Amino acid sequence: MRRALQENPEALPYVAIDGKLRPKVERVKGRYEQSEQFFGNDPGGSFMLAALYYLLDDMAAAQKAMERNIDSYDTSTSAINLKRLIEEETQVP
Repeated sequence: MRRALQENPEALPYVAIDGKLRPKVERVKGRYEQSEQFFGNDPGGSFMLAALYYLLDDMAAAQKAMERNIDSYDTSTSAINLKRLIEEETQVP
């Protein structure tokens, strides 16, 4: 996920989470949520949760997870790109 968001972040909004894929993404998200207590200030877990929430179109949760990620001092290109995508989705026109 990090590599995709580093190299081609503009492609992420076009990833279709259809009926067959949605339950799998939900399951992975659930595993990350259950394991969240182990992440502490680990930017990897909050980054992945933010990306999964984004894919599932839950921008409020994605924004919250991304804030936690940035608070963990994740200044990677992929984190900055994901933060920008989330902000673009949550801006009021």
